[in-house]
This record gives sequence, structure tokens and C-alpha cells, in this order.
Amino acid sequence: MKKPRTDITNESAKFVLNAYRPNGADAQDPVFRAALEQATRDPELAEWFKEQRLFDSLIVAKLAELQPPATLYSAILDGVANRSSARRFTMRPLLALAAV
Repeated sequence: MKKPRTDITNESAKFVLNAYRPNGADAQDPVFRAALEQATRDPELAEWFKEQRLFDSLIVAKLAELQPPATLYSAILDGVANRSSARRFTMRPLLALAAV
């Protein structure tokens, strides 16, 4: 079996690393691993990735501070319960038309 190619451009690495989760859950994924290896080889990419991770952690911290309104859950459920069911498309009229 042929070994997958692991060389990656900085542009491709940035694209991949933009989706890297802060908890490191992606570290073993081969695509992320190639991008992470490229970041260790290129100091400019490493600095960019460091800044991105800092930014991501700040966003995560700010989002963790948000508290949804107490009535949000029940409002969502009420909206689902009050939604009219979607009309089902039936083939019967088309079949009747085709039979003519």
C-alpha cells in the first residue's frame, strides 16, 4: 500500500488548522497531523497558528459566559409543537393524470 503524501503548503495548512479544535481532539487525524507538522517546520505558520489558537480560546471563553434566556428552551418546544405539519406530496394526482 502506498504511503499517503504528507507534504502540505502553508495555505492548505492554514485552511485545515482553522478547523482545529482547542481541546486537541483532532491531533491524531492524518489531515490535521500533516498541517501540524508543517506548522512545526515553518516558523511563520507556527506563529500564525499560535495566534489563531489564542483567538479561539478567547472566543470559547466569551461564549462560555453567555447565558441563554430562561424561557428559550420552552419557547423552542412551543414553536415546534405549534408548527403545522408539512404537506406530504402524493403521487395519486399525477398517476391519475398519467392514466388519462
